Amino acid sequence: MHLVGGRVIAHRDGFGFLVSDDGGDDVFLPARQMRDLFHGDRVLVRISGEDRRGRREGVVVEILERNTQQVVGRFYREQGVGFVLPENPRITHQIMIPADAQGEVRDNQIVVVDIVEPPSKRGPPLGRIREVLGEHMAPGMEIEVAIRAHDIPHVWPQEVRDEVEGLAPQVPAHASEGRFDLRG
Repeated sequence: MHLVGGRVIAHRDGFGFLVSDDGGDDVFLPARQMRDLFHGDRVLVRISGEDRRGRREGVVVEILERNTQQVVGRFYREQGVGFVLPENPRITHQIMIPADAQGEVRDNQIVVVDIVEPPSKRGPPLGRIREVLGEHMAPGMEIEVAIRAHDIPHVWPQEVRDEVEGLAPQVPAHASEGRFDLRG
């Protein structure tokens, strides 16, 4: 068997590519192979032939590493079933949210979801609401989404909070000597 390992790059239309670890040509992954994968997962694929464009096509043999543990998206509830549509267009799965994992969320709110069970051939991914960020069009929401979607640290460590606790809210006059004030 000709096996290739690498990282999955998902496309918004449902198909994807495997960027091989050995630096060779990418391997095309049709939508049916992407059903159990998230963007960024590391997998091992078997080259099954070529697609109609002449690209190497692969079949997933093993998922080596899951990349996605949290997703930011918009929550919906239809006929008693809760689900989240991810903000990241590369994640094409609807994440199902069981009733006992929804908390106090309302329709159309932006949420952070912990992935409890990844997607599989048997069903969609399952998640649990970790945090409700707020209403979809609320001021500053795009910043909150970007911070969490790109995993940017947004909570100060306790040691930093302890250090700044004794600082005054205003800059003392002696601290501004020899500096140019850009606050205005």
